[in-house]
Amino acid sequence: MQASAGFGKIAVMIDSAAAPLPDASRVASALGATWALLAETLEQGWARHDDGIYTLVTGVPIASLNGVWVVGEEVDADVVAASLASVAESRVPFCLEARRRGGSRARPSPPRANWPSPPTSP
Repeated sequence: MQASAGFGKIAVMIDSAAAPLPDASRVASALGATWALLAETLEQGWARHDDGIYTLVTGVPIASLNGVWVVGEEVDADVVAASLASVAESRVPFCLEARRRGGSRARPSPPRANWPSPPTSP
């Protein structure tokens, strides 16, 4: 069974669950390239790329449009934390998306206590 959802010239194909998974590095790289393209269109806000870490603030009050996207396999956790702190200073909802370290056998790391909390709504 196949399903297709079209968005302009972009089509997303969903195939059977038995299909092999795409290469994680290629997908992560494409995601980073997407955020870089979005950053070029910003009239407000800001964006930064630090060796596998994309940080973006659009100013739109939607968490998925502001945040930190970790697309590299080996990144500096302190840079991720500093990036999150920079986004939090913008006082907009934000997200963190990160790759699991070491592939599918890796165990998730506990959250770091010094990462900023999202701003509370007034």
